[in-house]
Amino acid sequence: MKIGKKLLHALLFFIAFAATVHCAYSQSAITSPYSRFGIGELAPQYNLRSSAMGGISQGITGATGINFANSASYAAYDSLSFLFDVAVTGTFNTIQSETEKSRHSTATINYLTFGFPIVKRWHTALGLVPISSIGYNIYNIVEEFPEDSITGRQFNFFIGEGSFNKFFWGNSFKITENIAVGLNVGYMFGNSHYTRTKSFDTIFIRTTKITDKVYVNGFTFEPAIQYMLSLSSKEKLTIGATYHVQSSIKAEDEFLTQSMFGGDGNNAGTYPDTIEQATIKGNLKMPMSLKAGFSYERTERFVVGADFYWTNWSQYSLFDQNNNLSNTWGVSLGGEIIPSNKPAAKYFKRATYRIGFKTQQNLFEFDGEKINLYAATLGMGLPLSRSKTMINIYFELGTKGKTTHNLIQENYFKIGAGLSLYEMWFYKRQYR
Repeated sequence: MKIGKKLLHALLFFIAFAATVHCAYSQSAITSPYSRFGIGELAPQYNLRSSAMGGISQGITGATGINFANSASYAAYDSLSFLFDVAVTGTFNTIQSETEKSRHSTATINYLTFGFPIVKRWHTALGLVPISSIGYNIYNIVEEFPEDSITGRQFNFFIGEGSFNKFFWGNSFKITENIAVGLNVGYMFGNSHYTRTKSFDTIFIRTTKITDKVYVNGFTFEPAIQYMLSLSSKEKLTIGATYHVQSSIKAEDEFLTQSMFGGDGNNAGTYPDTIEQATIKGNLKMPMSLKAGFSYERTERFVVGADFYWTNWSQYSLFDQNNNLSNTWGVSLGGEIIPSNKPAAKYFKRATYRIGFKTQQNLFEFDGEKINLYAATLGMGLPLSRSKTMINIYFELGTKGKTTHNLIQENYFKIGAGLSLYEMWFYKRQYR
């Protein structure tokens, strides 16, 4: 490889890294009323290839891409390779109740990761990935007061925005030819901004506005394992699992209560008076989670697999408040196929085609009603000429919640694109 090409890749990495950090600090990547609960709308903890296969990841090895969902998969890197993955996603939401409907769209950089071998049996990966996003604007009107009373109607506004992200450093060790273990050490960071406003349609009662600015930072740990069983020279079965250790993350809340004339959920009003202001320090306790899955692969032809996960959200708390979150589970099914592995085959026969399905039970319920998600996924992997580098495209169509029992339903469509760069960096030239 020429030096100029290395510098080009380094520049590509720097630009993508800077853009990702900017997005991590400056925008909320979701518009959902359900992001009001817990740490917000949870982001997929897997790459675009897995996303297109319904989210299967625990049995997927990382031979030509970085599967950061299972750190043991890094053991599959070629001993001379350098890998770099980046992806962006756009989401189009339709949110509706029994009486109202609204549409929203968002776009964000999903993740940025790169990996390479250290020695023969020790491989590593580093990156920045999202954990969750918060973005909602909700109001309700209380009309239990007579219109001719001094109180009038009561208006309640709830606004939230922010995101939580994670830098991680992962390492994988090949114990035997069939067993690999790994560990992702993450540094979780981010902030969220919550506003609650209560106002009345009368000049005789002042508006009350409560603001919380929450900042978190701390470490997470995710050990993983993969077992690979060769069924023949071209077929293998891979079983994998990842355990997210319960973590205690430092948290700080800048709390402010104000009273003012006028104003609403988006307007600060006039003549604000500070009633209470404080900085509260505490902890965000992230729950333990277990993910397990398998894949059956015929080399350069097809992969099929399934994943299951379970998270103990009863262990979650922020400043010792749990919000009555429920334990969650999810199932993913999916696969990919390459019509032809012959170099002389037509281009679209050498492309990779992916499909998947997933269902998840979310971490909250209302009056005993569960909020479930169902989604179907599609995708393609478009190879570059004479290279293992691939452009990945992904589509997802899903629904969450329902409009009955005074609940809210979200119908969404996601589209994503990413680059999975594969280069041979660690070798010496024989000729000049």
